[in-house]
Parts: sequence; structure tokens; C-alpha cells
Amino acid sequence: MLEEKRIDETMDLSRRDFLIKTGALTAGMAVAGGLIGSLAGDARAAVTVPIDFEQLDVERVRKYALEGYKGYATDWNGTAITGAGGCCFGAAYGLLRELWTNGSNEQWRNINATLFNYGGGGINSWGTLCGALNGSLYIMSIAQGGYSAAAGNELMTWYCRMPFPSATLIDGTENKVLTSPLEKRQVTSVSGSPLCHASVSTWIKAVNDKQFASGGATVGGTEKGDRCARLTGDTAAKAAMILNSILANRFRGLGLHTTDTNFCIDCHNQGAISTNYTSKGVANKADEQGMMPCVECHGEEQGHEASHDAGADCATCHTI
Repeated sequence: MLEEKRIDETMDLSRRDFLIKTGALTAGMAVAGGLIGSLAGDARAAVTVPIDFEQLDVERVRKYALEGYKGYATDWNGTAITGAGGCCFGAAYGLLRELWTNGSNEQWRNINATLFNYGGGGINSWGTLCGALNGSLYIMSIAQGGYSAAAGNELMTWYCRMPFPSATLIDGTENKVLTSPLEKRQVTSVSGSPLCHASVSTWIKAVNDKQFASGGATVGGTEKGDRCARLTGDTAAKAAMILNSILANRFRGLGLHTTDTNFCIDCHNQGAISTNYTSKGVANKADEQGMMPCVECHGEEQGHEASHDAGADCATCHTI
């Protein structure tokens, strides 16, 4: 029994050490316990959320986030941050850089931006939630003392509808980190989805359809990197706008769903209108979780799409 206890204690310590090193324990503390330790300095350093903040300079946030994506990142003392880069880091860094230096609560400096490297490429390059959203939502949650569904839905709905990248960072000194001619032609696309995979692939198709890229745009190409750098700047800037509106007590959220989404979730999400409907004898109620536009991925379901376009409702096809 004593040996088993020692093994259990060793496993607990090993797990805790692993979580500390990967930042997972720190992230959990921020969400569950209201504290976050500094990964850069004194391990005892901690802050209580929410952390006070002042009005953010939206265009500085946009610029910082783009530069952070490209790896041009410094802390509040001007010291280069090693291991910097990517969309999740860039978005979080863009907001943090402004929060570190604009006269806000100095406790922001206890948050190390490199914590956010995990989110690059849709989390470890898995193509899931866009890292620019991931990093922005995390900082927004700390500023608000916890996750706000209204603010989060605002950012994610905007992202799904936004034709990325914007032209905001075409001119000026920011061009030192834009290394392709992308800024001259501004091919944009609307992903209809918060997923990295959908966002990037939709944009690459838009570029290649216009035959701008020699040999075609690719995921690993310079043009894609410049596009995602500006998308990161745009997303962090939108998060800053939302935080500013919350601070000024004038936040008003967008409508959450598109028409395409509502048509699907009326039947397929929890709380759907029927307790009994079937299609070819197979019950379909409450078999979908999420709030993303559905037809971006399920447009090939011609029966639903045709009915939708014709203005039909669920009872047209289903026994309700």
C-alpha cells in the first residue's frame, strides 16, 4: 500500500510538472481560479482577473498583431520575444502589447505571450479554430474576468462574415513584414466558418481562381503567410473594438446566426421543433452541436439546399 501511494504521488507530481511546462495549468488557473502565473519571470507572480484596462488603440493592436504573426515581437522593455510567431500568438501579442504599454494595469505584464503558441494553424496545425480567434478570445476573457458569450459570439460571427484580408495594412512601415505582392492585389474571401481549414482553403481557391499566383497559392506559400498575418491583425483589432465598446458601455452584439444556419438548426440542434420527425425512417433530431453556418460544408446535400432555396420548411420533406 505504501509503494502504491508513492507511485500515485509521483504520477500526480509528474502530471503537474507537465502541465506547468506546457502552460495548461496556467491556462486552467486563469479560467477556473482567477489567477495566472507569469511564465517569464517569478513563478509566484500572479494576477487576479479581470484586469483593468483602458481604451485600446485599435490600429496599434492591428499592427502589433501582424508583426507578432511574423515573429517581430518585443516585450514592454523592448526585449525580443523568442519563439514568437503565428496566428494565435500574434493576436494575443497584439492585444497584450497594447495592454502592457498603454498605461493599463501593470498586471498584464505577468502574462507571457508565448503561452499562445499552441494555437497556431488552428491549434497545433490541426486546422480547427482559427488561432487569431483563439488568442483574441483568451485575452478578451481575461479582460472581462471570464468568458462572455455575447462578446465571443460577436467576434466569431464577424469573422465568419468578414472578407479577409482587409486593406488596412497596405501602406506605411508595416510593409517591412509583408514580403509578397499580395498587398497590391487584395484577393479576399469570406470563409463562412471560424475554422482555420475552411478559412485558408476558401482563400486559396479564390486566389487560384483569379490566376494571380504563379503556380498557384499554397498553404506553405509566402502569400498565404501574408494573408494570415493581416487576418490576425484584423481579428485582434476587432477584439480591441469590442473591448472598447464594453468599456464605454455601448456594446451591441450582431445577430448570431445566418439564415443558412437557422434553417438547419431549427431541426438538427438541441431543442428542435419536433420530437418525432424522421427522414426515411431515421430520427435526426438533436444530432448537431454548434453554431457555424452549415451549408459551407454540407452544401452538397442537394435536397436540403434546393428546398431551402425554394423557401420550403421542414414539414415539406419530413413527417413532423
